[in-house]
Amino acid sequence: MVSSLPSLPSVLGTDPSSCILDAFRIAIAKRVSDALPPLTLEQAYTGVDYGKKGVDFTVALPRFRLPGKPDELAKKVITDFQPDDFVSSITHDKQFLHFQLNTSSLISEVLNQIHTLTYDSPTGKPSYGTNTSGAGKKLVIEYSSPNIAKSFHVGHLRSTIIGAFLDNLYKACGWEVISLNYLGDWGIQFGMITTGFEKYGSQEELEKDAIKHLYDVYVKVSKDADSDPNVKMKLRNGSSGWRTATRRHL
Repeated sequence: MVSSLPSLPSVLGTDPSSCILDAFRIAIAKRVSDALPPLTLEQAYTGVDYGKKGVDFTVALPRFRLPGKPDELAKKVITDFQPDDFVSSITHDKQFLHFQLNTSSLISEVLNQIHTLTYDSPTGKPSYGTNTSGAGKKLVIEYSSPNIAKSFHVGHLRSTIIGAFLDNLYKACGWEVISLNYLGDWGIQFGMITTGFEKYGSQEELEKDAIKHLYDVYVKVSKDADSDPNVKMKLRNGSSGWRTATRRHL
């Protein structure tokens, strides 16, 4: 489906074909630049900000540093204003101009764009919500990276969900994303389990439920290390013989 909106001049860095709000911002910028020469379309576009408190877009007139008072500049923009396919109303508020969009046009164009980029995309794949702002860039996202000697808990799940969300977001923006759950901090954890098994381990319990039993062993030897700094120091220095013990158990 083709957009029914009137044609507009192009502005570098915008793409109304994938983000319809760019078209509405350009329309506002054109209205402002036409009324306030020598302001260019590109300069005016940078001043069209998303509005607050129920307003769609806002332009702060002083930012353009044009001669004349804000009231005089605002009057030039508002004079002879007629609602069109892009803007339904303009409100002057001190140094600001607030623009309310044509809701019917906006809804129609958003739905049109979603349908087109989902079902009639040039690539044949759904592309609504994507862009190429990250083209040529690479990002590494590390997820929860859990301690492999402890139970996986809700904190790990939370960071994994956040990591997956960021992965999808950056990929949609054209980035090359490498995501991983790094399981590399194994040394002292295995050393504590091995040392703890020498003291608290049970072959019978290990055969019943290996994960639970090794976790219980880890908890007990961790308490020993917390109460006796020498235990953890020996583990870090490798002087307790846990490396040899680990090889024996493996």
